[in-house]
Amino acid sequence: ALIISTYNRSQALQRVLESVVGQSVQPQRVIIADDGSDNDTRTMIDSFKSTFQPSQLIHVWQPDIGFRVARIRNKALHKANGLDYVIQID
Repeated sequence: ALIISTYNRSQALQRVLESVVGQSVQPQRVIIADDGSDNDTRTMIDSFKSTFQPSQLIHVWQPDIGFRVARIRNKALHKANGLDYVIQID
């Protein structure tokens, strides 16, 4: 699994997802760990859903009540259960 942390940087996240799509070997799961981004980020992620296999792209979001990136990373890691490897990038 690949876990990507984000917060209100939809353009940067878009570039990262474009890079993932361009890889010759795709991760089994791409999990977006979203620490409370606005709807622009959700809309951009939704635009990639058809690019990935069903349930390969997962968006894990929590409300924006301060900097809680460690908490959202742990939630994302929970979605990677059963996989042998997890790579996490910011």
